[in-house]
Amino acid sequence: MEEKRVLVLCRGMVAGPCIDYLLRYEGNRVTVVRLVRGRPRVTAIPLDVADPDLDCQIAAHNLVISLVPFMYHVDIVRSAIKGKTNVVISGHISPAVKSLEAEVKKAGIAVLYEIGVDSGIDQLYASRHVARIHAMGGKVCQLAVDSPFATSCTDHNVRIQKVQQNPCSPVSSKWNKFPWPSPASILSRGILTGSEPDEEELYICSDYFKDPIQQDSGTDGYAFLSYPKQHSEFFREAYAIRGAHTVSLGPRWFSENPAVVKALGKLGWLDTESKDWLKDGMTWAEIQQAVTGATSSAKEDLINRVKKLCSPLSGPKEMETVIYGLRWMGLFSHEVAMVKGNLLDTLSAQIDKRCNPVPGTFVLQHEFVVQWVDGSKDTVTFALQFEGQSTGYTALAKSVGIPCGIASQLVLGQYLPVCLQGIRAPYTQKQFASVRAMLEAEDIKLAVLLLAQSSTLSNVESSATTDEPGDSVRW
Repeated sequence: MEEKRVLVLCRGMVAGPCIDYLLRYEGNRVTVVRLVRGRPRVTAIPLDVADPDLDCQIAAHNLVISLVPFMYHVDIVRSAIKGKTNVVISGHISPAVKSLEAEVKKAGIAVLYEIGVDSGIDQLYASRHVARIHAMGGKVCQLAVDSPFATSCTDHNVRIQKVQQNPCSPVSSKWNKFPWPSPASILSRGILTGSEPDEEELYICSDYFKDPIQQDSGTDGYAFLSYPKQHSEFFREAYAIRGAHTVSLGPRWFSENPAVVKALGKLGWLDTESKDWLKDGMTWAEIQQAVTGATSSAKEDLINRVKKLCSPLSGPKEMETVIYGLRWMGLFSHEVAMVKGNLLDTLSAQIDKRCNPVPGTFVLQHEFVVQWVDGSKDTVTFALQFEGQSTGYTALAKSVGIPCGIASQLVLGQYLPVCLQGIRAPYTQKQFASVRAMLEAEDIKLAVLLLAQSSTLSNVESSATTDEPGDSVRW
C-alpha cells in the first residue's frame, strides 16, 4: 500500500477524532505539531506555525490539515503552494486566502475550506436541502426572524457545552450553561450579514461587540442570542437561492455569554500581542490590575474598575453577569496564573482548566420557508442533535474532527469530485455528496425535525432526488 504522509497542525481537542479517522487507513502516516500520545504511526514534532521550518515540513507531506486559528491560514496556504502540498482547513475561508486562488491553481493543489461543523456539516446539508427543494419546483423564499419583511434561507448553529458545575463557584448553576468560545471563534466575529428589504441592501455587523440580531429560546428552554455572521450575497449565489431576500447563517449562544465576552474585549483580555509586563509568577489579580489600570489588585478596586470600563456596554443585569463571570474565571483571585505568551491564550488556558470539558451536546438546525409553483408556502426544519461520549470525544470535537478526517482521506485518495485544483468549500450538492454520505456512515446526519401540514413538503427528505453517484466511496 502506498504510504501517504499527513501533517496535522492543531491547537485544540478536535484533532483526536480527525487523526483517529485517518489512522483507519494503514497507508497513512501522520505527523502532529502537538503531542498526541497512544496512537500508532503518529510522530509528534515541536513546530510553531510562524516557524521558518514550516515550509520544509509542509513540503515533506502529501497533505497538511490546519486546525489552528484562522489568522495562521494565509501563511499555511502560502507554504503549501511552495511545497505543492494539498490543504484541508476546518475553518471559514477568508478574503486573504481567497486572493491566493490563482497561485493555488498554478501550483496544482487542492485547498479545501470549511470542512468541519460550522462551517462544514451545515453547508453540506444546506446545499442538499436547497437542491431537493428546487428539484421539486420549490423556491426558498421566507423566514420570519425578527422583522416582518425578513425572507431567507437560514442556518442556526447552536453550540451547547454543558460544563460541569464548579463547587468552588458561588454561581456554578448559572455557569453550568456558559460555553467558552475558542480564541479563533472570538476573533472571527464581525463578518457581515445582509438583507434586502424593499430591494435595498442592508448590512448588519454582528459580532460579540455588537448587539445580537435575535433573542429566542431553544433546546431545553435555554435562552439564546442569534449572531448571523456571513455575507448574504455570497450564499445567495453559492446555494442558487437568488430569490431569497435575506440569508442568515450563524451561531446562537447562551444569553449570558455575549455580555461576558464583550466585557473581556473592553477590558483588554482578547489581546493577542505579547506584553513585556506579563511574566510568570503574576497572580490573576495582578494581571487584571495591569490590564484594566485599576488602582490596586484588591478585589473591590478591580470590580470597581470593571464597572467603570464596562458600564457603557452593560445594564445592571448584564453587569451582574459580567462580575460573576470574571469571578468564576478566577480573574480577581490571588492564585498564580499560568502565563501562556499573551493575554488571550493565558485566559483561554484558565477557562479550559475551570470548565473541565465534558461530552456536551451539539445542535445544528436548518429552517426553510418554501414557496411552491401553486403559490402555497410551507416551512421545513432539519436538525442534528449530537451527543458527546462520556469516555471519549466531546460532541464538538467529533463533529469537527470526523468531517475533516473524511475530507482529508478523500483528498489523499485523489477522489476527483472533492480533490479538484483550487480553493473550494462544500457549497455544492454534486461535488461534496461523497463527504456527506461518509458522514452518515458515521451516524452524523440531519433529520426532519418539523414539517408543516403539506404532502409536498413531506416529500422533501424522502424525495426521489438522490445524491449524485459517488456517494459510496470504497478504498
